[in-house]
Amino acid sequence: MIVRVTSIVSTGALLFAFAFFPTHVAAQDADLDGTLDALDPCPHVALATPALMSAPQIEFRYGNTGPGGGDDRVKLHKNGAFFTTLALFDPDTVDNVHVTLRRTTTTGADLWAVSLPAGPPWTQRQISRRGHQQWNYKAPAAGVGYFKGLLRNALVAPYLSGLNRLTVVKAENTNIAGPLGTDDIVSILEIENGFAGLCFAATSATCTSSPNDDRCLP
Repeated sequence: MIVRVTSIVSTGALLFAFAFFPTHVAAQDADLDGTLDALDPCPHVALATPALMSAPQIEFRYGNTGPGGGDDRVKLHKNGAFFTTLALFDPDTVDNVHVTLRRTTTTGADLWAVSLPAGPPWTQRQISRRGHQQWNYKAPAAGVGYFKGLLRNALVAPYLSGLNRLTVVKAENTNIAGPLGTDDIVSILEIENGFAGLCFAATSATCTSSPNDDRCLP
């Protein structure tokens, strides 16, 4: 899996370690806020209302076994999803990151989800004299197969501007609860520590579906 986040955050270092959960269990309440995950717009950040982020271009590709056979692929094309926050976050040490892709017309019907615990095996390096940072992940992930991760402070805007970008470049050998059919996709990004933190969401509403792949534009 290749995940790219372009980030113009403050001095916080954003680092992910990926652990995949194909969907949220309907009867589960991960953040213990009294709302079941299937009904919760932010299933890992307690009592949160999602802020807006830009809608990504999403592609699901299904392997020879069909959707959910362990050989599916997920991509967020082009620039991914932009979001803005001045809050500090530091996934290489303290913050967990969660990405959920969910149907718009069926409550709680997650198509694909990933939880990214704080800490190693991510590595970090500075990539500009202005302080922009890049974080990399390259290792197998439980239940997913091999993937790479990349997180970067964007170089196209001033450092400390608060603008960030998340891009799932490629997730391979994963499970997608497709096909999409006539639904659209809501993307949910959460950055949390102890169920407190940030939550963003956006809808990719121009979708086409086929037995082999699904594609959604902003």
